[in-house]
Amino acid sequence: MALVCHELILQVSANSLSIPLKRKQSKAINQLTQLENNTPEHSYILPREITTQQDFAGITLTSILVDSEYIGVIGVGTPPQYFQVGFDTGSSDVWIPHSGCYTCSNRSLFDTTKSSTLDMNGSNDTWTIGYGDGSRVFGINANDTITIGELKVSNQPIGLVTTQSAAFERNSEMDGIFGLSFSNISHTQQNMPVPCAMKQQGLIKNATVSFWYGPFHDGGGDGEVLFGDVNRDHHSGELEYVPTTGRGLWQVDMDGFSIDGKKHDQQKEQHEKREKLLPMNVSSLPALVDTGTTQIVLPSKLAQSFHNAINGSQFAFGGRWHIPCDLEGDDNNITVTFTLGGKNFSVPAVALVRERTLDSNKTMCLSAISGIEGDKVILGNGFLRNFYSVFDYENSCIGLAPSKF
Repeated sequence: MALVCHELILQVSANSLSIPLKRKQSKAINQLTQLENNTPEHSYILPREITTQQDFAGITLTSILVDSEYIGVIGVGTPPQYFQVGFDTGSSDVWIPHSGCYTCSNRSLFDTTKSSTLDMNGSNDTWTIGYGDGSRVFGINANDTITIGELKVSNQPIGLVTTQSAAFERNSEMDGIFGLSFSNISHTQQNMPVPCAMKQQGLIKNATVSFWYGPFHDGGGDGEVLFGDVNRDHHSGELEYVPTTGRGLWQVDMDGFSIDGKKHDQQKEQHEKREKLLPMNVSSLPALVDTGTTQIVLPSKLAQSFHNAINGSQFAFGGRWHIPCDLEGDDNNITVTFTLGGKNFSVPAVALVRERTLDSNKTMCLSAISGIEGDKVILGNGFLRNFYSVFDYENSCIGLAPSKF
């Protein structure tokens, strides 16, 4: 059966909710979390007519540091205890630090004695979660109420961290992670993603979560994550939907990658150069669409092909590159096009220039594209900040449209 995903046409009502979400300093991405390369097993359903009388919860994103990850405030327990968490479509679990975590310094800690809705029946079950940058957390299971704005999602599985690795110690802005992937890769006995639980409990009409990010440079800007709705004010044109292809993951097929540029000839008009760069005999690559990763991570040869097109690019470390902070001449006209599920999504090279990182050379900046060995792809915030993105759990697809800044 052919899958046709349409935008859920919703109206923003007067009872929309927002809570502050801040952008934190990014972690170095030196490794790629291994992806499950599975055939599609989600139950696709046809779009249905949607009414406009539904609730939704919005979280306002506010930048605190240029070029960084985003974090926002949620409440856990009754009455709510508040935590700054990273919203992560690359993992499934919601976890926060337990008051008994001796390695969780400079964090808000969850006091289990102060929540009247806490269920510790699963506390004998321990878990470990590892992330692509090498960081790890260890903890026990519990169930409690999660507060998003004014919406309270009852009886949600929550990981209570009892030990965390030193990598998380360096990220003092972030208390925990709010996983938004599917429950079959959960470590904390989650039986459904939080947006699906919100719909089941009648809190939102549609099991979707949408992201909009502000610009990287000049101090950054506001952004938004929205549960159960689509904010047309933050995107231009229509949303293009791409079906997911990996069980338990927000993974799509990247069946094309090209660099489009305009080159000047002294005697001739400009002409377009297009180069398709997927490996030979490969029709597509699995691409994880991940709000928890800062970079665009590509196979090394693809990353090198992009940087070869930028004058003055320099290989840095761990698959990362430096490029000139101010692109000049032909480099200003270069566009990178990602073909996802047969649909093209283009990003100008100037949008792939990140922050200055070299004290010795203030003219060089970090590139938003990194390379890694293998054939996996991660489309992190370097890609997503250019698009309004909608993660649709019921239709198992991701919608993208150019962001408005």
